[in-house]
Amino acid sequence: MPSIESFNIKKFRGIENLTIKLPSSGARGGVVTLLGLNECGKTTVLEAISNFLTRDAEMQKIFLKPGKIIPEEMIPLKDISNFNRSISIQASVRLDASDIQDIILVGKDSGVDIVSEIIPETFTITQSYVFKDSVLESTNNIWNVNFSKKGKVGRKISNVRIAPLEEGASGPDVWRLIVFRLRENSHGLPSFRPFLSIFQREFI
Repeated sequence: MPSIESFNIKKFRGIENLTIKLPSSGARGGVVTLLGLNECGKTTVLEAISNFLTRDAEMQKIFLKPGKIIPEEMIPLKDISNFNRSISIQASVRLDASDIQDIILVGKDSGVDIVSEIIPETFTITQSYVFKDSVLESTNNIWNVNFSKKGKVGRKISNVRIAPLEEGASGPDVWRLIVFRLRENSHGLPSFRPFLSIFQREFI
């Protein structure tokens, strides 16, 4: 199953640029503890991660205001009147052997011979929010991952990059089929409940 190795948070409320490394799925305990003084940003970190992962209703009840998430509330307070940048939450994801086999099977089901030797073991997913004059202009969810297949280049058989099909194109959209399978395998990507179980206690 895909597992998240780290998060990088940029320009989210009071967080300028923060990277949090998570324990491997096989690590004992697998719990991340956030320690710090009041108002130092612990809740902000959890809100950013929650917003990235699943926007799970249970998580929102704990950390976010009821109702729809308001993107403008993510803007750093010092820039609230004139924010012309982007806010991003990026996860580094690792695949295991079963994920790679699934990728190969998705290709076979679509009649495509995926090159297994160069399937990446890690890749990134970035959720970004682009603002102009403190107004949200666009949101992006980018899976920065590439796959290749065997194909003809002239008279030679070479590795050909698989790209998402453009709108109106025919044939199986293998890249998106693979991404959908990885999403299914991850159940929306792993929950960060290990954070919650520790964070809900008071630290003095």
